[in-house]
Amino acid sequence: PGAAARHAPRAALELGPDKISKIKVLSSQPKEFLLNQSNWNCGCNVDHAAEFTAEELERMEVVQVDFENVKDLHDQLEGVDAVVSCLGNRQFFIGDRVAGVGTKLIVEAMNFHKINRGVFMSSIGICDDWPPVEWHWAGGAM
Repeated sequence: PGAAARHAPRAALELGPDKISKIKVLSSQPKEFLLNQSNWNCGCNVDHAAEFTAEELERMEVVQVDFENVKDLHDQLEGVDAVVSCLGNRQFFIGDRVAGVGTKLIVEAMNFHKINRGVFMSSIGICDDWPPVEWHWAGGAM
């Protein structure tokens, strides 16, 4: 997960169980990678050394998925109320790996399950990522 994707679950957990009782984190990486605080090289000047609490881990389900596999996304979005997507692609030389294809498939799965609340964000275009190559090539709104 990238910088934006690592902060989204933390922000949701900080709202407390009375606001958000359960979150499901879909990641291309295994659960252990997301939960390993030493991997958070985000540069935001916040101390991420504190581990997730037992209560937070109970509220958070981490599932490894293939964001280019529509069946994976359909299966995991069943029963979901809202989606926050932080897909990005900093490896523009590899081509349209995640952001473009993955975002389209997430929207397709959201439509299938009638999920009408979604937030899509990325850190593409920040600092060394300029220009935001993949989004620029899309040529318009997805």
